[in-house]
Amino acid sequence: MMAVYEMYHQDVQDFCVFFDALATDFSGSADPLQKEIVVVFKEYADKLYCYYTRKCSVRKTKDGKSVETYQITGLLQLLVFEYCRMIKEHTVIKICSNCGRYFIPDKRNDAIYCSTPSPQNPTKSCKEIGAKIKRNEERRTDPLKIEKNRNLTKYRMAVKRAEESEFRSPSEIKKRKARLEEELRKYENEEDIFNGKSTD
Repeated sequence: MMAVYEMYHQDVQDFCVFFDALATDFSGSADPLQKEIVVVFKEYADKLYCYYTRKCSVRKTKDGKSVETYQITGLLQLLVFEYCRMIKEHTVIKICSNCGRYFIPDKRNDAIYCSTPSPQNPTKSCKEIGAKIKRNEERRTDPLKIEKNRNLTKYRMAVKRAEESEFRSPSEIKKRKARLEEELRKYENEEDIFNGKSTD
């Protein structure tokens, strides 16, 4: 009994290592070791691709439906089978950039957020609020983003003050607002601040 349990435990561990490596690789965040694991796994899976993407045997159920059956004897074989079917169906398994859960993208394989409720707000999915959470986090921690956000706020406030001024004529307010909005647009489109380049 202990020997069987140890074999099962090892099988589960192997499955988890390969599964996690595949998910991080598809997500673009695999470390060098995970990349090596994925290479080994894909080499093995490629040999079985033809076998696992065609019908192995077909049996009829009681209600007359046809069911494809495959001979799978372990968890790693099951993972290879699922991987081959995913490649055939052009789907991937990924890790959500917000909550860290595994997910299969609904529509686009380049999605980075899942559709399940987010930990921060269970009424909204990670897909709905993940980008905003990441942006807010960067604004608090990235010096370049902090500076960009500060300057954007400054320009926006200047536009608002121009609108609310009581001492200027409507045409003067309109010209000042247009000039400030133009400056704001230029600043918003400026890429150098993200790359750490000097704008002097």
